[in-house]
Amino acid sequence: MAAESKRRDIFKPAFATVEDTSAQYGRDIEDLKNLPDEFIQVNQCFLVAKDTLSYARKNATWDESSTEIVQPFATSLKTNAEKLQKIFSQVGKQMDDDSYKGSVLDCYRDTLIKLGKLYRVEVLMLSLLKDLDALFTEDLLKAEDYMKIDELRDAIETLSKVESSVPDSCFPADDGANSRFAQHIASGGTGYQSNHTGQGDQISTGGGAYTRTVNNYMMHYFPRQVESMSSETVKDTTAQGRPQGRQAFQIAIICALPLEYDAVSLLFDQFWDENESYGRALGDMNSYTTGRMGKYNVVLALLPETGTISAAAAAASFRTSYPGLELAFSVGICGGVPWNGVNEIHLGDVIISKSAVQYDLGKQYPTAFVTRDTTENRLGRPNKNIRNLIASFETEFVRERLQKSASLHLKTLQDAAARKRRRYSYRYPGVTNDNLFSATYRHKHRRAQPCSFCDSGEDDFCKDAARSSCAELGCDETQLVKRTHLEWRKDSGPNEEQYLEIFIGRMASGSQLMKSGEHRDKIAQQYDVIAFEMEGAGLWDEVPCIIIKGVSDYADSHNNDIWRPYATAAAVAVMKAALGRYTMTDR
Repeated sequence: MAAESKRRDIFKPAFATVEDTSAQYGRDIEDLKNLPDEFIQVNQCFLVAKDTLSYARKNATWDESSTEIVQPFATSLKTNAEKLQKIFSQVGKQMDDDSYKGSVLDCYRDTLIKLGKLYRVEVLMLSLLKDLDALFTEDLLKAEDYMKIDELRDAIETLSKVESSVPDSCFPADDGANSRFAQHIASGGTGYQSNHTGQGDQISTGGGAYTRTVNNYMMHYFPRQVESMSSETVKDTTAQGRPQGRQAFQIAIICALPLEYDAVSLLFDQFWDENESYGRALGDMNSYTTGRMGKYNVVLALLPETGTISAAAAAASFRTSYPGLELAFSVGICGGVPWNGVNEIHLGDVIISKSAVQYDLGKQYPTAFVTRDTTENRLGRPNKNIRNLIASFETEFVRERLQKSASLHLKTLQDAAARKRRRYSYRYPGVTNDNLFSATYRHKHRRAQPCSFCDSGEDDFCKDAARSSCAELGCDETQLVKRTHLEWRKDSGPNEEQYLEIFIGRMASGSQLMKSGEHRDKIAQQYDVIAFEMEGAGLWDEVPCIIIKGVSDYADSHNNDIWRPYATAAAVAVMKAALGRYTMTDR
């Protein structure tokens, strides 16, 4: 028992250092303005690291002969935490100096230039997390007994896509050893494997106690990483510079509202056009913002107005200026169908289009309006790459990962909005503000508020009522529809703010804004749609498109503008998570 306790104490120094480093971040760094994005991502990983180390300390099961293997991991974990601590300490100390006039990013860049690429915070934390993940083998720790193993691996996946705000060009040319280390971490290696012989066949732990060939060692202890390695992942993605021209952009993001555009801008990792624009083709009237999201060069456009016609015109011009587009995301808000036949849909949930129907395009007969056709048949289908991506989202396994990644992006967006003092906080309004009225219950002035339109008995439309909230009009809460899943969310506790539910299905797209519960349910049943939006059908005919919209209302007459910011942010977060899972075709 004493020997087992001693083995578990191998991780005690690493755990203490990680805890101290996390506390130091909160003490010296967290409150600084305009933190580099990678600082924020690394901070979010501290809790995962502490939880996993705590598990390792309590549940170590290896025998005495394995201690020699485990010790380098423990040493590496402590070393990487100490390096993170050093970065935070130096940046925090310099920012406290009243004589220093630079930004946090400037300070971080100056510190890295002195210490080297090895000290990039995202590289250090990724190495630390991968060392923890490597412990979950049959000889060290048992992954099946650790309830949070998915959180650890999702954190690794997310952090592996975070690129440094300090490009390679900032470092001296002789910083090659650190560059190789960064490449090795990016390709699936672990922190203590950073010393190579040059022949690529030896690994040194630093202490010299444990050495074996790379191939045998990696295949035995890191089979998952070896399987995922390729020539592409070995590339140092931070070396990618500003694209040479518009032809290098393959991803487009299209928004119809300034609110949506602003939310997307908060999740750019880097902007390319702050000093120099890429321009546009002759006849193109669109305005563009270019930059990078993860490993992709992205161009963002704001439509001049809502509706399918405006979207189609803008998309056509889009293709003339950016001929290399592979995929366009239409991102923003939509009206949700409360019940899709299987699940409840709530305000703030996110809908990803599997297909779309332009429900307001067709023929009006005396007794019925008949739409012309569905876009998946009338228009060309998205390419196989996009269809496969959507199909993967329909699996529970991938969708869970998508939700977790989107939750991290949502938190990043909300934090960025707070730091930049944006107009909206994009926070979750809470389930108490999620009210669904019976489809036949109208949003209008009641007897206590006389109105010539609402009291006429002819069911006339009242603009004043449409602009008023349910509280202002006194909508009868006895007309609210009770929903089982919403009651469950009320009991979900303090984490409900980051709860993201994602649905895949057909969207109804048209230039008319759906504001009738009765018409909503009729069209939803007729065409099997789960949401209503206004741009997708116009884009679908011009560019390969995925529509991702957050539910801001129930497509009925009841005004619910309070949900628009959060629904927008949720959709943007899911879009970035979906982009992270998209595989570009070779050129």
